[in-house]
Amino acid sequence: MADGRNSQKIHWVEPRFRGIFPMDRFHISRSLSRKIHQRPFRVTLNTAFSSVIRACADRDETWINQTIEDSYTRLHREGHAHSIEIWDEAELVGGVYGIA
Repeated sequence: MADGRNSQKIHWVEPRFRGIFPMDRFHISRSLSRKIHQRPFRVTLNTAFSSVIRACADRDETWINQTIEDSYTRLHREGHAHSIEIWDEAELVGGVYGIA
């Protein structure tokens, strides 16, 4: 994690809780389930990794600096980092990335 987009340093953060989806307790609301069944979006895997990480960093304040973006992109090329992309027609409207 970086202190900001222009920070030259990065540091490791070990939060007590991590961004993990507990599949044994994962609940999809009825309204979301209906929306999913309408198939309004297309979901892809690992097709726009660089676009996803850039979009995640495209905020007024971000912890994703160039070093982190380059490192995750290298991990993606090596098969260790992955992305899930959400598309509305040809527009990337959502996504997530991480290491597996």
